[in-house]
Amino acid sequence: MSNTSVEIVLVLYGVLPEESKAFVSLLRHIGRLRVDYELIVYNNDTSISVPGGDGYIAVNAPKNDMLARAYNFALQKAQAGGRQWLLLLDHDTEPTAEYFEALNRFLNQTTPSPDVVAAVPLLKYGNRIISPEKINPVMWETTPITVAGTYSGNIVAFNSLSLLSTDFVMSIGGFSELYPLDMLDHWLYRQIAVHKKSVEVLDTHISHSLSLLDNSMSYNRLADFLAAEQRFVATELTMTHYISYKIRLAIRLIKQWIRLRDRRRTQITFKALIGKK
Repeated sequence: MSNTSVEIVLVLYGVLPEESKAFVSLLRHIGRLRVDYELIVYNNDTSISVPGGDGYIAVNAPKNDMLARAYNFALQKAQAGGRQWLLLLDHDTEPTAEYFEALNRFLNQTTPSPDVVAAVPLLKYGNRIISPEKINPVMWETTPITVAGTYSGNIVAFNSLSLLSTDFVMSIGGFSELYPLDMLDHWLYRQIAVHKKSVEVLDTHISHSLSLLDNSMSYNRLADFLAAEQRFVATELTMTHYISYKIRLAIRLIKQWIRLRDRRRTQITFKALIGKK
């Protein structure tokens, strides 16, 4: 076993650990991880109390801390414990045996690049790669990354199963609480690009659900997501990104109207479309 060490944080809401696909999968496969690690189970649901267990630390938040505060708690633990890496995990993501083998290969490299500050798997929704993606440097448009390797520039990946350099995230002040839930991943990977660091895409595929694509997102969640999306594009990116974002939002609105005939969902998207910065 190498001297590398990982802090793992699993964020739960509305489920007990044993009901979480991620937790069950972790128990099944984490023995394959050939580095030292500590697991934090961070419960954001005040109606549920998660007891501490063998092999993990339970944290019951006094209110819903969403993602940014939960991640910052784990980041501070990683820093205090001298752990070089922080692994983020959502409750509905299922890490596989193959994922942990790919993670081992990355973590146990003999000559790791100091510029690589994140490592992510390929996430699939059906036959479609949904993470990571390249962001067009001019337009609000993304292209899936389908081949493993080292990437730099405008890259974005989902929070879940992002392995992040503790030192790097500390150097940017931790996870931004301006994006407590939605678009936190975009903000984080934007920081990686701004600081001219790189992302390693691991040679492993994992299935993942996406409520925005299958239209299972609640109306309130959709409104919150669109507000965060607009705030990110307007605040962090360029005017041309913002204009193209509005165009793509208009296209999304038309598709919703044609395919779903869901008046409420269409109204929420229309409100986001006409909303100002």
